[in-house]
Amino acid sequence: MAGDFNAQIGKRTHPMVTAKGKYGLELRNERGDALVGWAPSRKYKIMNTMLLKRAGSRRTWKSPNSTTKAEIDYVLTNRPDIVTDVTVINQVSSGSEDRMVMSNIKLNVEVDRKNYLMTRSQQE
Repeated sequence: MAGDFNAQIGKRTHPMVTAKGKYGLELRNERGDALVGWAPSRKYKIMNTMLLKRAGSRRTWKSPNSTTKAEIDYVLTNRPDIVTDVTVINQVSSGSEDRMVMSNIKLNVEVDRKNYLMTRSQQE
């Protein structure tokens, strides 16, 4: 799942917070509180915060006058083992102040198919 959540989740302040890693940016807002509270209930990890990147490479939005910059777009997954990278792309002009976020994933189609079929047969 990826999206423009308009949430600033901040840095992890407690090791028991499992939805996010230790690499978030400083600020946090109400939407950030909601996202960090909701993600673990769905067993999601906020992958942007799991991978070390410099602060400038994390920022996904800037104000029209360029004075405020923030990370508000995230990639969430319940399969953190398949996400190898989350990158903010500068070169795409979208006509807004948002920067595009891209994630790289690795899939083993044969193993995933087997797991899917096993899970499905157990549910029946």
